[in-house]
Amino acid sequence: MIDELDRQIAHAIAARRLPPARDLEARLAATVARPRAAWLVPALASLVAASALVVLLWRTPHRAPEPAPDPAPVPVVAPPAAGSAPDASGTLSIECEPPARVLLDAREVGTTPLELRVAPGEHRLDLVGARHIVKRIAIAPGEHQRIALKIE
Repeated sequence: MIDELDRQIAHAIAARRLPPARDLEARLAATVARPRAAWLVPALASLVAASALVVLLWRTPHRAPEPAPDPAPVPVVAPPAAGSAPDASGTLSIECEPPARVLLDAREVGTTPLELRVAPGEHRLDLVGARHIVKRIAIAPGEHQRIALKIE
C-alpha cells in the first residue's frame, strides 16, 4: 500500500511540474519585447490637444458687449420765456412709486418723478421699473396732465 501511495504522489508531482527553465526564459523575453504602454502615445496626444485649447481660450480677448446707441432726444418743448405769449405745448407730470424709467414715444426722457413739456398730440408713455407699464396719452395745447402710479 505504501508503494501505491508513493506512486500516486509521484504522479501528482509530475502532473504539476514546473516548465523547464528555457521555456521561462523565452516567455520572459517575449514579455520584455512587448510594448509596455500602448496607451501612452494617445494619452500624450490628448494632453497636448487639451493644453492647446486651454491656451487658445485663455488668450482670446473677451469683448465687452457694445453699448446700445443713445436714443434720439424727445422733442421736448422749452419753457416759454418770461413775458412772452403762451405756446401750444402741454405739460406732463409723472410720479411713480417705486421710481421708474420714463420713455416717451420710445425715447428715454428720465426717471420719475418727472415734469415735461411736450408737443400736443397723442403719445406713448412707457414706465419701466418693477413692471413695464404702457399708457397712451393725448395732450392738448396748454393742457397739464398729471400721472401718478404705485407699482406693486
